[in-house]
This record gives sequence, C-alpha cells and structure tokens, in this order.
Amino acid sequence: MCREIALLLIMKGKTMDAFTSWLSENGLAIIGMLIAAVTVRGIVKFDVNQWFNDRRKRLEENLSMLCPHVRTVVRGNTVEVYSTFISPPGTVAYQCQRCGQITYDESAIGTQVQYWCANPNALSERNNEMEKAAKKLGR
Repeated sequence: MCREIALLLIMKGKTMDAFTSWLSENGLAIIGMLIAAVTVRGIVKFDVNQWFNDRRKRLEENLSMLCPHVRTVVRGNTVEVYSTFISPPGTVAYQCQRCGQITYDESAIGTQVQYWCANPNALSERNNEMEKAAKKLGR
C-alpha cells in the first residue's frame, strides 16, 4: 500500500509535497529527539580512563590505610616484628617501604610496633587484608 502511494506521488510529481507533509507531521518529534540526544550527551559523559585512574587512586589509599607498617621475621621459635619505616637521607621524615606512607612522628612508629607485638593475630589478619587490596592493584 505504501509503495503504491509513493509511486503514485512520484508519477504525479508531488514528491516534495509528500516530504513536506511528512516533515510537518513528524518534525516536532524529530526536533525533540535531536534536542534530547544533545542534552543526554552533554549531561551523561562518562570517561573510562578517568574512572580507572580514580579507582586506582582509591585502591592505593585503601592499601595505605590497611598497611600495618611492620614486617615479621621468623627466627627459630621466635617471631620478630620490625618497622618498615626508614628515613631517606637528608630528611627528617620516615617512609614506609610497603605502602609509601610518610610520617614525621618517630614515637608513633615505636607504639605501632609494640601494638603489633602484643597482637600477632590482628597482625596476620591485617596482612591478609592488605594482600587482598594489593592483589586488586596488581601488586
């Protein structure tokens, strides 16, 4: 039926009139769809690279928060706990070798080591949590 109408209009030379009438009937809908597409593109802009960078930064912060800043060494029947903070040459700051956190408080470092010596089960749990976070980062 539609072919017959289109052929009939073409034969009579009224193709432009048919297009004009179709556009006048559907023009408002087309203009509305174009405006909606431009608006959605302007509002919903998702940058995948920025999302990956933000996610990586968030995971690195989480890793730093989970780090106990100590390492354990097993010698015979004893377990020794050492701080992973070192002071780079020429600075008064201390940097953790596992997560990179920087601190200036030397007394807090000793307090942390004493806490982890007193709570070895909590230390093993914290190390397991840190390993999971490091795995998400690909370390």
